[in-house]
Amino acid sequence: MALSEQTKDNVDAAISSIRAALRSASVNERPYIVKELSKCLWSLHQLDNCDQVLDMVEDLKHDIE
Repeated sequence: MALSEQTKDNVDAAISSIRAALRSASVNERPYIVKELSKCLWSLHQLDNCDQVLDMVEDLKHDIE
């Protein structure tokens, strides 16, 4: 079950906001803040990939049963 369009749209909006915050933070904040924003951005990017992997595992599980 892939991410729903509504979820994807909200995640994309969050990614856009975090990118804007990251641009600002890169010149105005301490490195730790930049690091944490980068971690958030990475996690959001991984959501769709993880969901696809979970779908494959679920399909394999059903094939075994």
